[in-house]
Amino acid sequence: MALVAMTSCQQEIEDLFDKSSSERIDDAMDNSVKILSSASNGWVMEYFGGSQYGGYNVICKFKPNGEVTVASEAGKPDATFTSHYKIEQSQGVILSFDSHNPLIHFYSDPHNPNNIGDDGKGMHGDFEFRVVKAAADSVILVGKKHGARILMTPMAKDMKWDAYLKKIAEVEKAMRFKFYNFVVDKDAKLLSPSYRTFAIPNEKDGNTVDVICNYIVTPTGLKFYKPYTINGKTLTGFKYTNDGKFKFPEFANSEMSLNGILIPLSQQVVSLSWYMKFSTMGKVGRQFWNKMPGIQEQLREDLNSAALGKLNGKFGFIFESGKYQGCMYMDYKIIDDTHIQLWGTGKGDGNGEWYSKNALFNNYVAPFGWGDVKRTFKIAGDDLQYTTELILTDVDNPDNVIHLYSSKIANPLDH
Repeated sequence: MALVAMTSCQQEIEDLFDKSSSERIDDAMDNSVKILSSASNGWVMEYFGGSQYGGYNVICKFKPNGEVTVASEAGKPDATFTSHYKIEQSQGVILSFDSHNPLIHFYSDPHNPNNIGDDGKGMHGDFEFRVVKAAADSVILVGKKHGARILMTPMAKDMKWDAYLKKIAEVEKAMRFKFYNFVVDKDAKLLSPSYRTFAIPNEKDGNTVDVICNYIVTPTGLKFYKPYTINGKTLTGFKYTNDGKFKFPEFANSEMSLNGILIPLSQQVVSLSWYMKFSTMGKVGRQFWNKMPGIQEQLREDLNSAALGKLNGKFGFIFESGKYQGCMYMDYKIIDDTHIQLWGTGKGDGNGEWYSKNALFNNYVAPFGWGDVKRTFKIAGDDLQYTTELILTDVDNPDNVIHLYSSKIANPLDH
């Protein structure tokens, strides 16, 4: 009886593996090409790179001959770019976008075109993916280098690509704020997003730790990368509404919501990081900053960043000179929603004080005010809901105009 049982088991194994490993991988590769090219209107890819950046929509239409046409949020809604892809074997099936396509490689390029992320790292995205699942209803990929999970679903046959991307832009514009209240029942936590991530406080074992929650914008709202548990409640995302109330309920639990807040421009100046550059300064700023290129050359350091913001909880002028970062402290007085008084205190952290005293870095701060010279500015912004640029105009000197930007400026001393 034992011999019969063993023979039967051996037969089952032989039936299960009736093809060699190379034949099985060839079949899997052929199936991947077949599935990818089967979506008549392409696939919507929920593309995630590094966890600090969140997700972005990429639309891909594959042809069996290795041609792929791409649209994405990295370009204009009606922009497409056709390039090459390949399916290969490397410890499983690999989908590789192996020729340059700016609409997808934007997210994987270590030298991001918009200077997002550190140079040499970019947004930590991939252009090679392991195919975990390939079926007519969905394809699941995992980044070969960075490991993010990526879901692709077929684009609706009657949906135009540009209309889809325009809808994404519409939803994001309606739901995007500099600040939110994350409301659970009657409890509210203040949130300020970075790219497409939220750091949401979570209490565990008596300690409060931020949970980094990544999201992608969809036609129905903000969809999280995965379900997140915050204080015992599950978050999957927030639903798009456009009723003017700025309240966006959680998809599955109406007890939770994300409520947009409008913050006065004067408060935004001292609550967020704002970057600046020489080329958009007025006459006064240029006079002070023009003294600095020679000094930077003597230091043998490039000025890599110049910003107003907080470093270790202290407000001031934050700089990156060569490999050194420092902060020259500033103080302020908020006068009303659109007016603020600013000045440098003459103090700073270790590097801030050294550069101020030994390298005349106080010239960078002087247009805002320094010591006994306190300057009052009128503030204008491009969008109160989600401000990306502030214009500060000295009320006593119209030649002193300073533009501040929410995105990092790679070369502040540009001429």
